[in-house]
Amino acid sequence: MTQQIEALKSTLSEDQMSVFDALEASRGPWTHNERIRLQLMRFPNGFAELGQEVKCSLADEIDYRLQFVGKPMPKHCSGEMKKRKNLQPLEVGIAVEMDDYKGLVVGGRKKEDVTAVTWIFLDNDSGKSGVDLRKCLDALELAYIFAESSTSRLAGDSNPILKWHCFLPLLQPKKLADRKAPGVSDVDTAEAAARWWGRVHGHVARNLLALGGLDYDDEGDKSSDRIVQGHYVPHKPDGSVARSLGYPAQGGRLLDLDKFLAATGFDEVEPPVVRLEDIEQPRLRAARDLDAMAAAGTAGDNGPTVGETSGSLCFKALSPLSCPTTGRRLVGKYDQSKDGYEVLCPWRHTHNSAVKAGTENDYSDSTMIFMSGKDGRSGGFSCFHGGCAAAAGQGQAVSTREILKWAREQGNTSIPDKPGWGGCSVMLDTPEPEVEAAPLPPTPSTSFAMAPDVEEEPPRPTHSSASALPDRAERMVIEITMGDLQGMIDHGIEALAGGEQRPGHPSFFKASVGAAQALVELVETPGRVPYIRPSKALTLAPKIQQVSKWVLPTDSADHQGRAPLDRTIKEILAAGSYPGMRSIAGIIGTPAFHADGVILQTPGYNPSMGVLYHPTHRVPLVSPDPCLATLREHKARLLDVLRDYPFKRGEEDLCRAVWVSAIFTRLLRTTFRGNVPMFIVSSGDRGSGKGKLIDAATIISDGVTAETVGFAADEAENERIIGMILKNEAPVVVIDNIRGVLASTSYEQFLTTPSFSTREIGASKGIKKDDRNKGREQVGGLADTLFWANGTGLVTGGDMSRRVLRIDIDDTSGSPQDRRVTPGREGLVDWVRQNRARLLEAALTLCAGYFSARRRGYRVQLPTFASFEAWSIVREVVVWMGLPDPILARGKAATDDTDTSFNFFVENLLSFGVADKELPQINIVKTLIDDNKTKAPKHSGFYNSLAEASKIKMKDVDEANRQLGEWLAKYKYIGRTYKAPDGRRWKLDKRRTKAGWLIGVWEQKD
Repeated sequence: MTQQIEALKSTLSEDQMSVFDALEASRGPWTHNERIRLQLMRFPNGFAELGQEVKCSLADEIDYRLQFVGKPMPKHCSGEMKKRKNLQPLEVGIAVEMDDYKGLVVGGRKKEDVTAVTWIFLDNDSGKSGVDLRKCLDALELAYIFAESSTSRLAGDSNPILKWHCFLPLLQPKKLADRKAPGVSDVDTAEAAARWWGRVHGHVARNLLALGGLDYDDEGDKSSDRIVQGHYVPHKPDGSVARSLGYPAQGGRLLDLDKFLAATGFDEVEPPVVRLEDIEQPRLRAARDLDAMAAAGTAGDNGPTVGETSGSLCFKALSPLSCPTTGRRLVGKYDQSKDGYEVLCPWRHTHNSAVKAGTENDYSDSTMIFMSGKDGRSGGFSCFHGGCAAAAGQGQAVSTREILKWAREQGNTSIPDKPGWGGCSVMLDTPEPEVEAAPLPPTPSTSFAMAPDVEEEPPRPTHSSASALPDRAERMVIEITMGDLQGMIDHGIEALAGGEQRPGHPSFFKASVGAAQALVELVETPGRVPYIRPSKALTLAPKIQQVSKWVLPTDSADHQGRAPLDRTIKEILAAGSYPGMRSIAGIIGTPAFHADGVILQTPGYNPSMGVLYHPTHRVPLVSPDPCLATLREHKARLLDVLRDYPFKRGEEDLCRAVWVSAIFTRLLRTTFRGNVPMFIVSSGDRGSGKGKLIDAATIISDGVTAETVGFAADEAENERIIGMILKNEAPVVVIDNIRGVLASTSYEQFLTTPSFSTREIGASKGIKKDDRNKGREQVGGLADTLFWANGTGLVTGGDMSRRVLRIDIDDTSGSPQDRRVTPGREGLVDWVRQNRARLLEAALTLCAGYFSARRRGYRVQLPTFASFEAWSIVREVVVWMGLPDPILARGKAATDDTDTSFNFFVENLLSFGVADKELPQINIVKTLIDDNKTKAPKHSGFYNSLAEASKIKMKDVDEANRQLGEWLAKYKYIGRTYKAPDGRRWKLDKRRTKAGWLIGVWEQKD
């Protein structure tokens, strides 16, 4: 980084250097994005006056903004760009006084509301790029966010202009003067603070823009001089490209505003205060007299309750109390213009019109506590609702004594009034309502053995040490000797590989192909994911000359060099061995773990693992030794994804364990070599969310949804499908919507045989499972493909049962697509995609915590999982975090094709109402067929299990009835007993009568 700073300084002017040095001297310590704290106000749209306070990490803010860069701008009935722009969320880097408004804690965005400024904001509409400014910020490691405006580069404009925003979070919020302090003029101080911030902002913006070679327009954007510097969260305009978003990849330093102002010669570092004595107003003079009385030790009121007024006592009487019906506090927001609080009247149940309209529990200015009254009076409680039972005030102004009496009856015994209290003329300090902290969610119980109480900070990432090309004078000289082809080959490979004295070519690696090696090339294109391809003569010939100089023996010493012989290039490509060359096994997009559990988090090539880490999404840095509190938090965060899934009763935690183990399988694939089981999801009804469950896991681990393939009854077709998957190297594949039984010798062999091989479709070329990612056409990662399968009433047959881990969704609603879900989770896949960084951080942290515990001596003995012994490292992590061993979900007798079908049938009969009684078999069939024709079937799970899993044609009643009887007889289900998850045992019975067959289910008791 020092070299980068020095190189950048050499390009700056003298004035720019002074700003650069001031910034360098005004930086806080380097911090991870996840630990940089932001405070801001976020308003739902541009015209909203009330917003919510946001306290989050810089990483959270980046993730929040990333979800909008490609999202279309909101629609407006007028179609006007300005009105559409106003519908975007608006953010302001300020802290404000918060109020309770209709049960929500909200704040305004007027200058009178602001208590502190939390970032420096730049708005540039000049059309000039901020690249040079970003280079300086990156060199200084300053934290920032660059966001392209939603009105930038609009499609269809004859001269599209580049517009962008930039904000730099401050190390500490710049606090304004306390406007509620005794002797301070509230309104005048707010006005003075706004003017002061305009001067501060202009000074900082002028310097920062000059550092980037840009001009500060004093007249062009006066909005940025205001203390309330609102800016939209940019969306993508119609027909235009996604908005660009720039930020430090993993962390940075915050700007110390006071130090920067001092370093750049700005002498108004502190915000101004306007005192009452400087303003001539009758009421303020009275306040000043009270200050003098207090200083002299004399009582400042006309009665024994010193320092209190009718208004302050009413406030203290009602503020701790809440409405028993809604839980809402009786005291609401403060209205500065009236110097009073909106409150809920203690006698609101008698308010005629409000009760009729159902608004008696809503705040309004018809019921208020005034902190001061007209003509110097001391304020108090006032209610103007018709019919109010506040008889002491004839339905309007209520005596303070009545309010205090009522409050004591409700349990408030801490009111500071005294007998004989008579009030005072002016109250100087308006009390603020106390806000109770929301109760913390219960901490999930788990062992997390040997987890420390104090967490180790994530290591600060080092910059990639990729070698650069050697200077022309440093290139290796290779003599073209016709009689020494092998010598030229060896020297060419040596030049590509480099050594201690001379760098090799950064784009070339060796990759294993069986027992041999292949020369492969890394292709990097700005803005695209890099990939690896087999090197070819067409690209090798010119690039080898970037690290070597080929000459004839007769050439002079200063000869510029010649092209190597074509034969030499071809022989280098066919050499099969490349000593000294860096090995590469693949490119990964998420952090990887060494076999010893050390996590790789630094982007670039890692020689110890032989991988290139190139994150395609924002990936948080995680601690290599997380503490117990962090582990509990991240476990709860990861499992929260599944909160709306109704898993099989009694096996909820086991289903969660299987889902988590699928994620860990992908993240830990670099720590073991060996087979990986298949994961399957079954449900009793369609639309239960099987695909979403799988995609959620895949997005967390790999950032993409799973690829889908079909399941074929023909084994040759399944083998060809597997061959296609091997060739395309898909990270995760789901065999979608299997009907009936999952049984396949091809998949059985693939899952448990490392040497599985097949051939390409339409060709004789072979494909081997263990050849993948070893120099084939394109290396995309290290991990073998992870297989999922799903289906309605999915059962396993043959030897598949011992190769799969099962998740059962038990939705008994009858209409899974209408199942109630947590607000905001209606689109689970989109929600997971938006929160992927936080969820990936949770999964990586849990893995890192396990390896840390293992280094401390933690060990666990688990039953052997035959054929998947190496994969058991995943089981160990899952068990360590307090979930059941995933092997318990392995296919067993209870999940083979016959037993599972029987269990489903009895469970459905019980839910159908056949419990300790009999029903005609044909009536059951007819009811299911008729029910399936309705818009909202009640028994779709039962119908689908018979139609899909049992292959009964549920169309004609008589034919379906006949097939159902044959199916029950074929598998000898009559007379068998089913053991339910609650331990109860049910026997299936069937008997013939004159009216037809009757089916019954009877509980078996000891």
